[in-house]
Amino acid sequence: AEGIDLPGEALIGVCIVGVGFPQIGPQRDAIRARADEEGRQGFDIAYRYPGMQKVLQAAGRLIRSEADKGVLLLCDDRYSQAGYKRLLPEHYEVQTVRFDGEIVPLLHKFWEASNDLG
Repeated sequence: AEGIDLPGEALIGVCIVGVGFPQIGPQRDAIRARADEEGRQGFDIAYRYPGMQKVLQAAGRLIRSEADKGVLLLCDDRYSQAGYKRLLPEHYEVQTVRFDGEIVPLLHKFWEASNDLG
């Protein structure tokens, strides 16, 4: 959905599978090694931060204004790990599901509560 705007109810949900890592290669590995040599978090700098930036950009297509509402599904166990969870915006209401049968009831609950708010 690059370069398009889906206002209002044209987009009410986004599903992101994976954590958006950039392609592994010599350049990223060099960035990681250099950061590690400097005593910084090489993996985070080379892979985690750029990956999460892509995830948050994709999520940002869902909520473009204060009037927008929608559901963001982050489909990867790694989002529940502290290193990824801390990179999510504080206002995200995170709910972990272990089985696909749990998703539909949570979606119904979200939309019912959101309709009650107006």
